[in-house]
Amino acid sequence: MDPVNETRVGRGLSAGWLSRKVAGPEPRSVGWMAARLVAIAALYFLSTLGTAAAGPAARKKSRETKPASAPAATHRRTLKQTDCSFTDPVSTPPSDGAETTWVDDDVPAGSTPYGMWNWDTTQKASGTQSHSELPAIGESHHGFQNAWGSNFYVQTTDKLIAWVLIDPCDPPSELMLQWVGGGTGARRAVWGADSIDWGTPGSDRIVVGPLPAAGEWARLEVPASLLGLGGTIVGEIAFVQFDGHVWWDRVGRMAACATPSAPAPSSFPSDRVWMDDQPPAGSDAYGPLVWDTAQKASGTQSHTEAAAPGLHFHGFENAWSQGLYVAATDHLVTYVLLDPCDPPQEILLRWDDGQSKMAFWGADLIDWGTLGADRIPGGPLPAAGEWTRLDVPAAALGLGGQVVGHMYFAAYDGKAWFDRTGVSPACAFPAASSPASLPPDTVWSEDDVPPGATAFGPFGWDASQKASGAKSHTEPAVHGFHQHGFQDAWSSPLVLG
Repeated sequence: MDPVNETRVGRGLSAGWLSRKVAGPEPRSVGWMAARLVAIAALYFLSTLGTAAAGPAARKKSRETKPASAPAATHRRTLKQTDCSFTDPVSTPPSDGAETTWVDDDVPAGSTPYGMWNWDTTQKASGTQSHSELPAIGESHHGFQNAWGSNFYVQTTDKLIAWVLIDPCDPPSELMLQWVGGGTGARRAVWGADSIDWGTPGSDRIVVGPLPAAGEWARLEVPASLLGLGGTIVGEIAFVQFDGHVWWDRVGRMAACATPSAPAPSSFPSDRVWMDDQPPAGSDAYGPLVWDTAQKASGTQSHTEAAAPGLHFHGFENAWSQGLYVAATDHLVTYVLLDPCDPPQEILLRWDDGQSKMAFWGADLIDWGTLGADRIPGGPLPAAGEWTRLDVPAAALGLGGQVVGHMYFAAYDGKAWFDRTGVSPACAFPAASSPASLPPDTVWSEDDVPPGATAFGPFGWDASQKASGAKSHTEPAVHGFHQHGFQDAWSSPLVLG
């Protein structure tokens, strides 16, 4: 058999290869050798058409800088003479509502592509095209970097996915996907032979399984937790192969967990609620506060924010006019729901009365304030997937007798919902017994201000406590000096003996 039919011809042809002897009992003629050289030259010319036809722009793209996390690729483009033909479009796979697509028909906006991106409209898993490289010997790759602005967040329970179509006429021996997450470095998943020596086997390079079947679209998937990428943002992805030819498409993540709507608590103590369905009147919402009607402990909605890695928080400010007073014996309360699909490592509540006071649950990762002074532990994280009442004695934070003007709801990693925030009186003051008898006093004010007088201040009448008559007068508890009374009672005979 002619060696041209059994040898890949590439740009790396050498004089040694051309001078190699061909087995056979008789020497070849000069004419035969000339014809052989013409055939080799023609094949070499055809092997360069893919790059030449693409023009200067494509050749420039193939020389773009690769990421530091990827070793240099050996781009040996080849052409193999074969009787196999794979040109008909393959049926596209069905859409999956659990998938979130990051890459389809183009690289992410604002990212930087590298390597040779060959967009092909004849094969596609979705959209209008897929991406590939020309057939190659050994390792080759392409990808993108600097996509941090796209916020490709990965939940703890997600799977990372990419659809791939292996050319049955020229299958690779290995496929690799590489992701770079914020703060994690490169993480790699391998299908097939573990021939590409990027990273460390079993550490940042995991063999997931065998190659998928050739000639049909297959979804490569790997749990994010297996790679240590749960709760991170992905900013770089590389598509890697060893030998052969493949098409890539529909890259992103797949939710492996659906967060159900948590049932609301059946009853509540007699709390003084500061925030339920909206921030306190007159205050300013702070941070990425999002109202969600799908989850609620009371009212019609709860407040949350998008899941994110590390510290994230929202809240309200400038609620001083609302008099959010905390009695010395009160408990500070909030209801919280942790996302069972992406639970945070820590939640923290912060109250400001002119100074910040904080309580946290779970790991102590948010380093606001001073542990043991203005930041105290509240206990372990509550169970995920159900509404839990967080309760902190005001006295433990030194907030007794103070007014709260700002409040913040913080989480470290993951997602949580908050609802029904306020205080719970821990001291119930009973109705006091009226005096058994009263001297023959001249009474100026009993159950009302004197005739013609004008009440001033936060004057409140209370029928639950009274020394005589039907009620007494009082005002809400507040921090510092407060007063009420009456004035302009000159027309009443308030005579002092």
